[in-house]
Amino acid sequence: MLAGVLRLKGRSSVSVYCERLHSIFSTNISDAMDRLNIRGNVMSPDIKPVISGMKVCGEAFTVRATRAIKGETLEEYVYFLKHLEKLSTGTVLVIDGKECYDVALWGELTTNWAISKGLGGVVIDGRVRDTPRMVSLKFPVFARGSVPTDAVGRVGFTDINKPILCGNVIVKPGDIIFGDMDGVVVIPKSDVKKIIDLAEEIRSLEDKVRERLRTGDSLLALVREFGVL
Repeated sequence: MLAGVLRLKGRSSVSVYCERLHSIFSTNISDAMDRLNIRGNVMSPDIKPVISGMKVCGEAFTVRATRAIKGETLEEYVYFLKHLEKLSTGTVLVIDGKECYDVALWGELTTNWAISKGLGGVVIDGRVRDTPRMVSLKFPVFARGSVPTDAVGRVGFTDINKPILCGNVIVKPGDIIFGDMDGVVVIPKSDVKKIIDLAEEIRSLEDKVRERLRTGDSLLALVREFGVL
């Protein structure tokens, strides 16, 4: 079990939080963090779900991809994969791949492996490949796009389960990652409860505004009343 995960009646606190998060949206979480003055936790808008409509939620396990030193072989990937074998069910693998945009850091075979391990998803500041086959697997992968070039022999890995910069956001091991069609947000593990509580309140206010709009109320008046838009 990763550090910082508590057990609640046989389930981790992370799984309980993710159940709540799946009923709201990244926009609600972003708005909640704004109100709490927690800034800089929305990843680059270029990181999107490979499959439109997918959501991702789980505790972050982090790694940074780097340019391979000349002469490195498949052993670099073996070293990386040995660490991945230790991941817990529901974990979201977060990869800082900004040094390697010209190669694919993830593909269909690794997706099949992630499904077999029960991972919650993958978020990559970088590219993937095997897109048609990945789409058929319906597993949440978020990335900057695709490229056919293999990473083996071109990429090394470092900073395994250490703080990284992914999509211009600092991600620490154990932070909660949430993503949907609008993008990916990073919820600091120290603030997760108050952020989700407030995000749910904002979602509830939006529901009230929506219903009032449908009955013909003034948008300006509703914004003044509820403070959401």
